[in-house]
Amino acid sequence: MIVVLPCAFVLAAGAMGVWALMDMPVMGIKLAFADHGIRVAAIEDDGPLAGLIVPGEYVRAIGNVQLERDDILRYPEFVERRDENAWWNRQRAIYDELKNNNPVDLAIVSSAQEERTIQIKTIQWPLRSVMTRGFPVFLSGAILAVMSLVIYALSRSPVHRTCQVFFVSLGLYHMVTAPMALREIALCPWMERGMAYVAFISAGACIALAHFSLIFPRRKKWVVTHPWLLGLPYLYFAVSVGLYLAGITAFGSTCLWVVFWALLIVGATLHAYVTEEDLLLKRQILLFLMIPVLLAIFFCMYIIIPGVMRTNMFQYSYFAILSIASVFSMALAVENQRIYQAALAKEQADLRDRLQMVREVHDNFGNVLSGIVRLADRGHLPDGADSAASAVLPQIHGVAQHCLTEMRDFMVAIDPVSSRWEDYVVQCREHFADYLAAFNIRLTLHAAIDAACETIRPSVQYHLTGILREALGNVIKHAGADEVHVELVVRHGGSELTIEDNGAGCREPARTFDAYGLSNMEGRAKELGGSFRMESTAGGCRLRIGFSP
Repeated sequence: MIVVLPCAFVLAAGAMGVWALMDMPVMGIKLAFADHGIRVAAIEDDGPLAGLIVPGEYVRAIGNVQLERDDILRYPEFVERRDENAWWNRQRAIYDELKNNNPVDLAIVSSAQEERTIQIKTIQWPLRSVMTRGFPVFLSGAILAVMSLVIYALSRSPVHRTCQVFFVSLGLYHMVTAPMALREIALCPWMERGMAYVAFISAGACIALAHFSLIFPRRKKWVVTHPWLLGLPYLYFAVSVGLYLAGITAFGSTCLWVVFWALLIVGATLHAYVTEEDLLLKRQILLFLMIPVLLAIFFCMYIIIPGVMRTNMFQYSYFAILSIASVFSMALAVENQRIYQAALAKEQADLRDRLQMVREVHDNFGNVLSGIVRLADRGHLPDGADSAASAVLPQIHGVAQHCLTEMRDFMVAIDPVSSRWEDYVVQCREHFADYLAAFNIRLTLHAAIDAACETIRPSVQYHLTGILREALGNVIKHAGADEVHVELVVRHGGSELTIEDNGAGCREPARTFDAYGLSNMEGRAKELGGSFRMESTAGGCRLRIGFSP
């Protein structure tokens, strides 16, 4: 229930914005900044001023209120509170002139500096006109509210909670900015001021991005040792909002702090990208980086440049639509991280199981088999014993030694000792070279490892070792070869293991134990997201196993 309340508040803010626009007195013109005041940029064909004024002329006064350039600012972007209060007073006076004195006099100055007065009767937009003009922005706010619910449903982790706070804040900002961006010059004073307060709070709540950048995809080391530092962005938010609502600071007084937090977010994100070794998490960091970059562009284009230089503003709907794309990228990055971490947790659980299995096999079966081998070496039969009985001890010794060798091979396959590809290649070269040498087969193993693929995942090591054991076992049993060449190529975008011998070539096995061995190799390749192919060569057989590192 608690998570639904912020979303309901977002939708309520949108409803208030629609109401404010329907209540707004409309002249049917679009105003723009100009060197000499406020210029008429466009005129609606069916508006009250159609045929009475032309684009390029200036509006000097509405009723008894002399207009200033700052009157068409979307928000009171002032650093001094007295300037902001004066702006609010003019907004109230303009609204009263347009709303209460209908028809109202407009003082118009032509491009030739000729002044005249015209009288118009303002109208109001119906709901259809409001939704037509504000649909992209209101829809964006609603989508963000829904996205916050989706994120909450997926997980309750700190990353997801922080993401949810940002979605709600940005959705709320869209809802209250839509009427401020669409208004001609003035809205109902109490609604306009209320939406400005909500915009200030919701924009400040986007400080959750700073929190997010410090814990995604992993917590910074200094955050782990000093977790209280994560509260600093929210302390700043509470202080800045409190000072503004108390009338001490102005709407635009936090611009420098916004720059500071933006730099912190971008810096923390770039630091995470540079220090992160996992390629998949690097890609998620890049997806998230779209958010601060887009917000920085919006801040410059929609707030800084128009507010400081008094230039005409970009359409806010462009930013609203782009924000949806960036928010989806952020949600995708967070969800990918969650799925990836779940997969890693499963791998770690499997790893612990395999390590436990290795210990149990070594401590129990290994010791028993080693004891049998040692007893067979030390045992002897009395003189004159049956010849059949004399042959038993060597057979027991051979079988036990073979079982011990097979058990050690199995332990190598399930024991992920190494965590680097280079270590794994050395381990395979040493182990399988000795294994084949007992059958007078020479092994050559070449590896080409991409520098970006330094770490081998336990599941990859496990399945590749199983494939090598099965393939080389088939060479010993069926190929009649005296040389095996193994080539391992590891790179992002597609890796391959090639095993080639100079034996009798490939044949399609019957449905025997060996056929299951080939099926197992194919299954292991699929577990690694790859493929399995067997082909005959001019002098033997070749296996190609594609896999994802």
